Amino acid sequence: MVAPLDWGLGHASRCVPVIDALLKNENKVIIAADGAIKILLKNEFPDVEFVNLFNYNIRYSTNSKWLWWLILKQLPKIISSIKKENRWLQNLITQQKFDVVISDNRYGLFSKKCDCILITHQLTLQMPNGWRFLQPFTKKILEQWIKKFDQCWIPDFENIRNNLSGDLSHHQKLLPNTIFIEPLSRFEKLKYEAKIVESDLLILISGPEPQRTLLEEKILQQLFEIENCSKKVIIVGGKYTTDKDLQPMPTIVNYFPTANAAQLCGMMMGAKKIICRSGYSTIMDLQTINRTAIFIPTSLQTEQEYLAKWMQQNKKGTWVAQNDFEIKNWL
Repeated sequence: MVAPLDWGLGHASRCVPVIDALLKNENKVIIAADGAIKILLKNEFPDVEFVNLFNYNIRYSTNSKWLWWLILKQLPKIISSIKKENRWLQNLITQQKFDVVISDNRYGLFSKKCDCILITHQLTLQMPNGWRFLQPFTKKILEQWIKKFDQCWIPDFENIRNNLSGDLSHHQKLLPNTIFIEPLSRFEKLKYEAKIVESDLLILISGPEPQRTLLEEKILQQLFEIENCSKKVIIVGGKYTTDKDLQPMPTIVNYFPTANAAQLCGMMMGAKKIICRSGYSTIMDLQTINRTAIFIPTSLQTEQEYLAKWMQQNKKGTWVAQNDFEIKNWL
């Protein structure tokens, strides 16, 4: 069974190469998912069996300065969800008799009844300014959860110099059950065959609400204000919607609510410039097709802020804060 977390679509997209490899080796695979990540994986694997696994449904604040307070407020809900998914797994193992459970950042999916593997690039949580004193404490808690799994797979290069996750998984003593498996990207099998879609600027909107919509609205408003522009702009909204939900678009924009892996790979390979969130799965996709990007980290999402700065430091892109972003600077 493969089960990704529901915080954005990235956890699901990076499970695609894992599921691909399992199927090619003639394993029976069951995917545990619900909502948007189930739709994404169902599009990739229409013939694979699915079981419904509840989502965490963590809320993000519209005001970024309250984000960490809101997440802390939801901490009891997160812990309750971890315990709930563990009980769910114990019952399901009895019925399905899994040999292996692979969990992407779902810390409750461990059991002594079968081999359990956790996929994560975060062995250390990046705490915001003013909260850094809690970092050793949160690391200890995280390690206790990781130890419950037979293996922890880190999707990154082991090399200290040429890695994608920086301090999130390097420059620290690793637990005995952790191994580096190199980056995971569904583009690995597509980069030689994807149909190239050319554009001057590709904008990928993603991440949890309401910050996803706030970024999309800001970019569209700025594009409406630009006159006499001959540039070709593609926006992928990162949401599943219907035609009636689509709003009027600037004339230079070709808007796609979502794109499958092949479409997205072709768009990213054909764009002169790419603007996107600094989510780790997106960074692995960019690495796979040897592209850089302009990163807009989700406001006060410390992992994305750290990764955006890490990418700039390693000359794999540049970053700009959401509040300071001006689309005219990149057209």
